[in-house]
Amino acid sequence: MRLMLPLIPVLLSVLTLPACTKSKVLARVGSLAITEEDVRLRDQVIQFYYPSTDGSHGLEQLKQSFLNAEILANNGMTVTREVLEKEADRIEKTTLMPDKLKEIKAIFGRSTDKYLHVYVLPTYADRVIYFEFFPSNHGIHAPRFNDANQYLQAAMKGKAPAVSSEVKKVKFRLTPELGLDFIPVATVKGPRAPDARNAPSEASAKGMPESVQKKLQDAGQTRSVYQQWQEKIIPETQVSKYIPEVIDMGDHFLVAKRTKENEFEGFLFPKENYEKWHEAEARKIKVE
Repeated sequence: MRLMLPLIPVLLSVLTLPACTKSKVLARVGSLAITEEDVRLRDQVIQFYYPSTDGSHGLEQLKQSFLNAEILANNGMTVTREVLEKEADRIEKTTLMPDKLKEIKAIFGRSTDKYLHVYVLPTYADRVIYFEFFPSNHGIHAPRFNDANQYLQAAMKGKAPAVSSEVKKVKFRLTPELGLDFIPVATVKGPRAPDARNAPSEASAKGMPESVQKKLQDAGQTRSVYQQWQEKIIPETQVSKYIPEVIDMGDHFLVAKRTKENEFEGFLFPKENYEKWHEAEARKIKVE
C-alpha cells in the first residue's frame, strides 16, 4: 500500500486534466486569476451590451470586479461558489430580459464555471459592495454616526451644537403618496463650525445638493416608507420634538425634528466617502 501513495496525486492530476485550462494567466487580483480566455469571454459580454465598443476592455473590467470581490473577502464576505450559485439563481429569477440572459449564457456554452467566474462574480461583487455592504456597514460609518448622534443628544436638551459645512439642512413632508417629500431649503440657519477641509461656500448655503435630493426622493417614493415612519419612527414623537434616534438614509444619517403633524426639519450628516474607502481597501490587495 505504501507504494501506491505517491501515485495518488499523479492519478488525480490526470483525472482532472480535461477540466483544466491552458489559457495564459494575464493578471492576478489577490487570490483570483484572470486568463486570456476570461478576457475573451468578458469582451464578448461587453460587445453584447455595447456593440459599438472598440478595443478590449475585459481585462480592466475583470480587474475592478475581482478587486471588489477581494475587498468583500477581506471584510468577512468571501465569494464562494455557493454564493455565486445563489447569485446566478437571483439573476435568473429577477431579470427583466430573459431572452437576453439566454444569449449571455450562450457566450459561455456549457461552461458553468466560466459563466460564474466571468459574468456572475462581477455582477455580484459590483452590486453587493456598493449597494449593500458599504452603505450598511456600521464599522465603516461609526464616526459619522457618532457625529449625528452627539448632535441629536445635545439638540434634545436644547443645546444644538454647530455643524460643519458638509452637513446639510433639510425640510420634508411625510405623505402617503410620496413617502418622504423633501422641500428645497433656500438658506441654512443656525450655527456652523469652521471647517478647514470644507470651507463654507455659496453652494453649501443653498441647502441640499440636487444629487442628494434626488437620491433621497428616490428612497422615499413608496407607501412602505410612509407606513414605516408612522408605525415605527414617529408614533411617540410630539410636534416640536426631535425624533429620538438617528435615521439611516442610505448615503446619510438624518437627525430630524417634528415641526408639524407631518412636517419635519433637520440635518443630513454624510456617511464616509465610498471612493476614499474603496481606495484605502484596494491598497491592501496585491494586483499583478
